[in-house]
Amino acid sequence: MTMSLVPLALRLLSAWAVFTALVFAGGSICVAAPSEPASAYLMVHFTGESPRGEQIYFSVSEDGLHWTDLNNSEPVLVSTLGDKGVRDPAIVRSPDGKKFYLLATDLRIANRKGWGAARAQGSTSLIIWESTDLVNWSAPWMADVASAIPEAGCAWAPEAIYDESTGDYFVYWATISPREGVREARIYSARTKDFRSFTPPVLYIERNGSSVNAGDIIDTQIIEVKGQKHRYYRSSRDTQIPLEGANSLTGPWERVGDLSHLGYTGRQVEGPALFQFNQEQKWALLVDKPGKGGYFPVIITDFSDPSGFKLLPSDAYSFGEGEKRHGGVINITRSELAALRAKWPSHPAPLAWLKNKLAGSGVAIAAPAKSSSVVHPGEPWPDNRGQHIQAHGGGVIQVGDTWYWFGEDRGHETTEAKPNERYVSCYASRDLIHWEFRNKVVGGLPPVPELKAPFAFERPKVFPNEKTGKFVMYVHLDDPGYRFARVGVYVSDKVDGDYTFVRAFRPLEKESRDIGQFIDDDGSAYLIFECRPTKGFFIAKLSADYLDVEKSVGFIKSPLEGGSLVRYEGLYYLIASHLTGWFPNPNLYATAERLEGPWSEFKQIAPPETKTYGSQSTYLLKVTGSKKTSVIYMGDIWNPKNHADGRYLWMPLEIGGGQLRLPPPTPWTINVKTGEVRIAPAQN
Repeated sequence: MTMSLVPLALRLLSAWAVFTALVFAGGSICVAAPSEPASAYLMVHFTGESPRGEQIYFSVSEDGLHWTDLNNSEPVLVSTLGDKGVRDPAIVRSPDGKKFYLLATDLRIANRKGWGAARAQGSTSLIIWESTDLVNWSAPWMADVASAIPEAGCAWAPEAIYDESTGDYFVYWATISPREGVREARIYSARTKDFRSFTPPVLYIERNGSSVNAGDIIDTQIIEVKGQKHRYYRSSRDTQIPLEGANSLTGPWERVGDLSHLGYTGRQVEGPALFQFNQEQKWALLVDKPGKGGYFPVIITDFSDPSGFKLLPSDAYSFGEGEKRHGGVINITRSELAALRAKWPSHPAPLAWLKNKLAGSGVAIAAPAKSSSVVHPGEPWPDNRGQHIQAHGGGVIQVGDTWYWFGEDRGHETTEAKPNERYVSCYASRDLIHWEFRNKVVGGLPPVPELKAPFAFERPKVFPNEKTGKFVMYVHLDDPGYRFARVGVYVSDKVDGDYTFVRAFRPLEKESRDIGQFIDDDGSAYLIFECRPTKGFFIAKLSADYLDVEKSVGFIKSPLEGGSLVRYEGLYYLIASHLTGWFPNPNLYATAERLEGPWSEFKQIAPPETKTYGSQSTYLLKVTGSKKTSVIYMGDIWNPKNHADGRYLWMPLEIGGGQLRLPPPTPWTINVKTGEVRIAPAQN
């Protein structure tokens, strides 16, 4: 999606305005460079106890609520020191804005030593990296901060904040050790100017539990704020997620409240991370639900009034592809955001990337046997002109013995100076393998005055109406903020002719975003559309002329999109995708005997670690032949950096008896007359 420019007014902020917009996050002071205010966010985190999950991952956001993984959800920094794994990272910017330090726990649970050993015989060192620009990082080094603590078992969840009163960094972490006969986790602190030499550790926070682990306190994080009762606020994990305030880093600290009134205690969530929204008197407290989705936000506008802490609905935020486990957030400038994206781009890629992504997972992908009569999932798909097919987010219909594929034509975005125009292209084929370009059937600027360029023109689907002889196209119309949320309707007398705009409306008077189409065996036509406010999507029957929605037939209450539907051997199969924008996720399927439901629980269509082999569902194509009926999964491998280069993952599904499976991408071919599919031999 096109990113908006930083408003000119923000660029002209005075030095004093920039100074007063200082934001503090991830246990750190984030000072925006004097020439450019902070306008985005960087999160550093780990993802879990998988083989590569305990390393450093980067994610970025422009609003603090919707996050995108960098580096295709792969680690950005890898520790080869100590335990050869890191967790709980924090990042701090120097007061002059010229350096960054990233510090993390030296721990790798995936080594299978277990939590008992990690608590009692773990590392007493931190793993630290240094950078001047966020994209070029030093080799890591180990800093022993806790071995001077008698019988110290570990040094966990380190954080740091610059202390203006002393001119150094206040570093703090959790160590498990015995004290006065009780072995539990306490917070210790030390000071440093360079993150290489540290003062001796001193006890900072102690909860004094009466039984084993009852007094544990870990995951403390401090931020400095302005315009609130206290200068500093800190959150930790003990039996609760307490919030405390003070006017000095060394206290005294006053308890403000916790999250128990929201239904969360330290037994359910951990890893609190606080940061301020750019140019706002509003903060986010991220808390981590291990194994249940990772981070989610709590919104704060007044630290002194915990009753006003607000949970957001699940559709108001998105943490991207990978699970976000305990980490930290700093505020960054637009230039820094651009540099991070340039260094570690994150976009789906063709089959070669999928093969590399799945290496070691046990999922094998055959090498393409290059042939002009074979479909190569994820590879460039040339049309009769030798150009990569531009039919993204599309669908296929059959008219006579010819198949027509309609989709978003993104080619003009990189080859023509028309970035504000939108097009739909039509291709024709008699074998579903070789495609001939027919026409740009729709194109131009926004069709209604309410929409301004640039605008969203997505997922076109064409319905042939036998009664009227017309071809009716539905498309998702939206503004850049996705608030318009309507369908657009176009009509043509010819399947590959020019389509004329008819109207834009909200089906059933509901917001409509991702759309899909379904034509049942009896010829009835249905529009599938996702409705964000209802946290689900509708299956709606079209009117007799297909120009309107007649009624809702089914509603699936699940926050999913990309709905695709097919009827196979008397049973309905529905595939849908999670809400992760342009980035892939594990798509799901459900079944029902009737469109009205009840629908079964959703299940995975492919191993979840493959994220549907980098694709998102767009259409289910049923090919009924003389010998067999095959169902083809049509998925898009989006490339948000270059939409024209987005690829297509078409694969025959293994389907029947209420079960559905998307096999690993493999070259294949089909006989459309018999309906038989054949997997092409792999290349040696």
